[in-house]
Amino acid sequence: MLDIGHVPHDTTHTYTVDGSVLPCSVKCRDLGIIITRDLSPSQHIHAMTDKAHQRANSIHRCFFVW
Repeated sequence: MLDIGHVPHDTTHTYTVDGSVLPCSVKCRDLGIIITRDLSPSQHIHAMTDKAHQRANSIHRCFFVW
């Protein structure tokens, strides 16, 4: 469960489905895009640059032996 917008932290909203309480989260991934409650792209950009660095380092290790 992700509340989008400027929701005060002191209010507690509980959402239920068939009596089961849904957990709240600060971010979620939908269709490969990380969405945060303030709709800032910084978490998604950080995740994508980390993945790009990992792939580049993997390719680099294939060609250079230490």
